[in-house]
Amino acid sequence: MPMIFFGPVRRVLTSARLAAICLIAASTPVLSQTEADDCTPATFNMYVQQISTFQQVESLINVLVHLQFQTILHVDTGVKISNDDGTYYGPFAFLQNVTGRAQQEIKSNVNAGKRLKLDDQAMARLLEMSENADEIAAAGFEMIPVLEAGEIIEATRMLNERSLPAHKDAMASSHTVTTEIKSRSSLRALKCR
Repeated sequence: MPMIFFGPVRRVLTSARLAAICLIAASTPVLSQTEADDCTPATFNMYVQQISTFQQVESLINVLVHLQFQTILHVDTGVKISNDDGTYYGPFAFLQNVTGRAQQEIKSNVNAGKRLKLDDQAMARLLEMSENADEIAAAGFEMIPVLEAGEIIEATRMLNERSLPAHKDAMASSHTVTTEIKSRSSLRALKCR
């Protein structure tokens, strides 16, 4: 009696095992040759470089806005909050020099972004960030004579009406694109397992 009982059970288990193997084999993603080529370390390095480019531009834009706050505070209160060259050259020369250098670095990052196989939407966002940085820098340069005249309220208005909205737009663009790139790289990593 036990042999009669285990025989059908063994056949059912064997059939179930074969069915499971077929399901697993069928559900395993099959990568085309081009997709398999995208599983190289170079592909994932490209994702890292793309994210890094956006984060560098974001960081430079943050520097521009912070420097404007710092210069307004310095002129208004006389408090020097920087240990950099700004304490030696004065707040206006410091604002002018750092703004010019940050603008050049942002342009370099945009040019680097053009070589990183960014899709059209991401490239458009990077160019928007560059335009936002140009607006912030222009406000900073125009703020210098205003602050030299001691017009703190006017300089603060320029910061609020020009720099901060451009900063907000740039941060939104950066966050949107870096989130999309991170999501794309995670999906690619799952397919490449």
